[in-house]
Amino acid sequence: MSDTTVIIPAIKNSHILNNTVKHCLELKTNPKIIIVTDDKENQIFNKNEKIKYILVSSGMTMSRKRNLAVDTTDTEFLAFFDSDSFPANTDWIINAKNCLKKNNKIYAVGGPDTSPPNESKSQKNVGLLKKSILISGFRNHRKNILDEMYVPELSSSNLFMRREKYLELNGMDENLYTGEDTDLFNRIIASGKKLYYSPNVHAYHFDRYFKGFLIERYDRGMQSTVAIKAYLNRILLNRKIEAGSAYTTKTFRFEFFINPLLVTYFAILLLTALFLNLNFILLIPLFLYFFILLIESLRISNFSLNFIKLLIQLFICTIVQSIASLLLFFNISIDLKKHYRNVSDNYSEL
Repeated sequence: MSDTTVIIPAIKNSHILNNTVKHCLELKTNPKIIIVTDDKENQIFNKNEKIKYILVSSGMTMSRKRNLAVDTTDTEFLAFFDSDSFPANTDWIINAKNCLKKNNKIYAVGGPDTSPPNESKSQKNVGLLKKSILISGFRNHRKNILDEMYVPELSSSNLFMRREKYLELNGMDENLYTGEDTDLFNRIIASGKKLYYSPNVHAYHFDRYFKGFLIERYDRGMQSTVAIKAYLNRILLNRKIEAGSAYTTKTFRFEFFINPLLVTYFAILLLTALFLNLNFILLIPLFLYFFILLIESLRISNFSLNFIKLLIQLFICTIVQSIASLLLFFNISIDLKKHYRNVSDNYSEL
């Protein structure tokens, strides 16, 4: 009998999801697989004794779906993939278990979730954008194959934990529509435990098309403001660490402050140019910003002509997430639930 359950939350039972399940069936140690889905159709694996479909009502958060699956299994270990991610090698579970053995303070194991080889040009460009510090910040280890190390963040699209540790933390916050995995990782680190990254725990993760990626960046901009507010409340009001607000000096990403400041700076620059005389000193951040845009687009394009398109896309992405971040400071937000989808909800075929 297997000691591991693979949990996959989904909205549609798409071809992308079926691809994920096929790869999970090839994993050594023969794990159980639970798919928590809104879709009552196309359950092509429903006769496989290793696979269980749990049908839920639409609108349920991914964190609630994962927690529901955890409650219905009793295996020692849990493996989490998204409906558009899948293990890159058949030893994925074995490698993840070996990582857990390195230190009893390791509560979660993950690794890179990189772009699969059979993507479109648009998706490949999005995959390259994710490698930039302007997009992933200083936690872009997830998008690169690096040496084993302790890290401040992993991803629920490529995650391995002991079930008892997951339950000890009360699972993922079911009230969070996005960022639920970051919240879980923050609580792990805030409690003095560790996250471990290994290139041997590698998953492929389909990238969105650029339009869908912009929606993701808007969400990330809003999430940065949520994080800033939670961190300031934690520090200034000395609030207790709890689900949804587990930001401490150990977990907070200080680069989040750049998001609302970027468009604020552009607004100040514009007003100064219209009503006052521009001082050269005021232009220094602008030159620095475009210099970083240029260097990053050249780097992630491997110094090819593709850097021109990537530079434009990086510019658009940083502006979009900055606008979203600033607006949320004034409690202005957009409900993205109908639009924030991964590729498995839009693909008809691989």
